[in-house]
Amino acid sequence: MSFYIQYGDIIIREYKKSDLDAVHGMLSQPSVCATTCAIPYNCSRSFASMWLDSIRRSIKKKTDFEYGVFSVRNGQYLGNIGLIGINYTNKSADITYIVNPAFQGRGYATLASKLIIAYGFDFLKLQRIHGKCMDFNIASKSVMQKCGFTYEGLGRCEMIKDERFLNLEHYSILKSEYEKLKGFVFIPLNARTEF
Repeated sequence: MSFYIQYGDIIIREYKKSDLDAVHGMLSQPSVCATTCAIPYNCSRSFASMWLDSIRRSIKKKTDFEYGVFSVRNGQYLGNIGLIGINYTNKSADITYIVNPAFQGRGYATLASKLIIAYGFDFLKLQRIHGKCMDFNIASKSVMQKCGFTYEGLGRCEMIKDERFLNLEHYSILKSEYEKLKGFVFIPLNARTEF
């Protein structure tokens, strides 16, 4: 059975080969490249294809669970959501999300994050989900704050992108915190959900 969540205006589902053009269109946007750790500038179609293949392999191996986010109304590709770097021993994972710049500022990253967090805690039985973003990425910080994450600190000069050292802010949410927010911040995964 395929992974599928439909809630509100979005569908979260596994990528199909037919999604490649839309994915490449998003990944090649300068603002996406500027605020993500792994996406290069001038992202080629072959890189986007490799990225999708890597996502499919990781799902099969159960090391990462990344999915596409699509519009319920017209099927447009809105972005990417996932839990990556799953550590089954420590019951933890990283959250990752990208929203197509054409659809930013509409709450899609927050809604998709709330759904994937519920999946992580309720179905993967995680105890901790952490996230990080570049310190200048106000939108990404806002998503994590709206999802109840706690700020843990600043990783100074933690990564190099385009020959520049960048600071990364670290956030996390624990299962106990998620349970307190369940029902009024987080959405139960029952209607239109398949795994």
